[in-house]
Amino acid sequence: MKTPKKTKYKILMTTMQMDIGGAETHLLELSRALVANGHEVFVASNGGVFVKRLEEAGIRHIRVPLHTKKPVAICKSYTKLYRLILHEKFDIVHAHARIPAFICGLLRRRLPFCFITTAHWVFKTNPLLRRLTNWGDYTLAVSQDIKQYLIDSYNIYPDNISVTINGIDTDTFGGDIDYSDIAREFQLAKGARRIVCISRMDKSRAAVSRMLAELAPSLYARYPDIEILLVGGSVLSGERDELDYIRALAEKINRDADRSVVILPGSRTDIEKFIAASTVFVGVSRAALEAMSAEKPLILAGNEGYLGILDTDNLPDAYKTNFCCRGCPLPDINRLLSDLCTLLDSPADYLKRLGRQNREVILADYSAARMAHDYEQVYHRRIQIKPDKRDVIISGYYGFDNVGDDSVLSSIINGLRGEDPSLGITVLCNNPKKLSKTFGIRCIKRTHIIKILREMKKNRLLISGGGSLLQNATSAKSLLYYAAIIKLAKRNNLRIMLYSNGIGPIYGRLGQSIVRYLVNISDIVTLREPTSYNELKRLGARLDHVKITIDPAVCINTCDEERIDFIMNKTGFIEGRRYFAVSLRDFPKNLKRYNPGKQKDFEDKMAHLINQITETFDLYPVFIPMQPSNDMSVCHRIYRRTSKSSLLIERVSASEIVGILQRMEFVIGMRLHILIYAFNASIPIIGLSYDPKINAFLNYADLPGAFVCHSIDKEGIISLVEDFLENKATYQTNMKKTRQAFLKKAVENAALAAKTAKGS
Repeated sequence: MKTPKKTKYKILMTTMQMDIGGAETHLLELSRALVANGHEVFVASNGGVFVKRLEEAGIRHIRVPLHTKKPVAICKSYTKLYRLILHEKFDIVHAHARIPAFICGLLRRRLPFCFITTAHWVFKTNPLLRRLTNWGDYTLAVSQDIKQYLIDSYNIYPDNISVTINGIDTDTFGGDIDYSDIAREFQLAKGARRIVCISRMDKSRAAVSRMLAELAPSLYARYPDIEILLVGGSVLSGERDELDYIRALAEKINRDADRSVVILPGSRTDIEKFIAASTVFVGVSRAALEAMSAEKPLILAGNEGYLGILDTDNLPDAYKTNFCCRGCPLPDINRLLSDLCTLLDSPADYLKRLGRQNREVILADYSAARMAHDYEQVYHRRIQIKPDKRDVIISGYYGFDNVGDDSVLSSIINGLRGEDPSLGITVLCNNPKKLSKTFGIRCIKRTHIIKILREMKKNRLLISGGGSLLQNATSAKSLLYYAAIIKLAKRNNLRIMLYSNGIGPIYGRLGQSIVRYLVNISDIVTLREPTSYNELKRLGARLDHVKITIDPAVCINTCDEERIDFIMNKTGFIEGRRYFAVSLRDFPKNLKRYNPGKQKDFEDKMAHLINQITETFDLYPVFIPMQPSNDMSVCHRIYRRTSKSSLLIERVSASEIVGILQRMEFVIGMRLHILIYAFNASIPIIGLSYDPKINAFLNYADLPGAFVCHSIDKEGIISLVEDFLENKATYQTNMKKTRQAFLKKAVENAALAAKTAKGS
């Protein structure tokens, strides 16, 4: 995608408050890094101890009561933010908590700004909260499990969520910080063993602080010089305060010892000094990362889980949970005591080694500069989208929860924006609200003719495609619908492009006449394979404006490896075991009509075939439904009849499917786009053909032909699997070469569309 002309933005960050907390520190470090990169940043919150640091970095803070759900405060916040955004004309409004995001979502209906959110934690939810929560035009999550939470709880499209990091200022949190002033303030003993924990003091965050206070007598008995600093004091709205209980424990042990064993400094902004003062740090999330940056030995422990002493053996598990321990065993006071004693009894060289390892992790993967870069990439992509601009209307089979068709739409949109980011795009689809949020484009109900006519008067190009739109095998109504849209566009003086279409099957003279007419009146026609060209030639259509390109879905690449690892771990993949992918669908209605009873016979044969592959080659099936409404039932039925080690993956995006397929030995698939994703992943393909388009693609890609789905050739498929396993590298090399050629054709599709939209 071309870099936008403007790369310095005016940004409003909104959050509940700027007191001690992981999200608040994240926002502080992010804002400072963005200002260092030349952006202008404002922060709106109810205030707190970090406001001074914001202002020291040249960041203006505006006090807004965003910390509470009280109606009066909500109304006051709405009014104040409305005036602020209207006056300052921010390029980006970025919310870092649910209440600010809710208010900004309301404002987004009235004011033009790019609306981004960041999810820092997982929260309990219910139907009302799900309805009220607004995650903006695009969302960032600070870990893979938070991304999954957004997908599961709010049904956010996976490709509309990026995973970023809790970036750390490695200069502020270095290995040689002077903490002499806090040593004087709290009369810290020179050379004492010191445990430090930093957290809020509410019920949902302070479990480990509470445990440390409870362990203080045992630790004091074993280490008479021990000092335990429990830093923090702020409490989230509606949470139970644990500070009184912890203070009572501290006062008792301090009286008994006649000195300060447990110290409660309260909320502080100079937390780097407390970390520097520690012998051992205990905590999770951002505080843990800051301690790692300061070269401190670390016990990872928090309300949601306990990982223990961080070392190379459990570092991969720490990465998986973003150093938050979600999914790990819950904290246990006896295990915490044991791990503390292990570290406090260890020689200095061992503690230094742990600290150096921790610092290296931060420098490699968790710097504030990298975090700011992640955010800038999102800003650059989203700032270019202009929902109110009108240039191109896209018509196709979109919004029906079909991963394949919606990935075609995604590829077309990305291709157009890659050629000209300023193009305004409108899509005719089945679910306008959902698709508009997913792709950041204007969407109209595909059957709302009045709105469609109004839209046509404002645009210059109609794209019909991609996919097999010009056919009447599934339904005559489908062909008539797309024909009507093209005819209306022509009457309204729009240019017409049939974008990467598959032609046919077309039955009857009327259907053939309609297709011929539509091709003839189009300004340009691109086809996804030579078979469609031959079909047009057979129909007698004009061919001087027809080009053979490729299905846009060949542009779908895998998402990041970390995301694929997360999905596979969550699904139950076993390391070292080999898998193959299976993607099936119910027979189309027309096929059932002409082949009664074949569905059950097909399922019997498929279950037997899959079990035979497992037994013969020690490979295990992974079922991937492409369109849940049509595919889930048949995949479930066959899944239940195969090995107990079979897996089923639901609700994944196209880029995630490509990444998953890269870990497979081969794929058996019925739908065209699962075969294209396998082609993108460069793994061998076994196509089960219920439609000529399956054979057409495999022939075009110079791959082995498809098997007829209603008469499974088990021997032929087993023989092909054997060949795949023996010659997988050869298949992969050939597919990669072919895909490179296809990608050039996909770019040609987008270039022709952008050129036609401009009228050139």
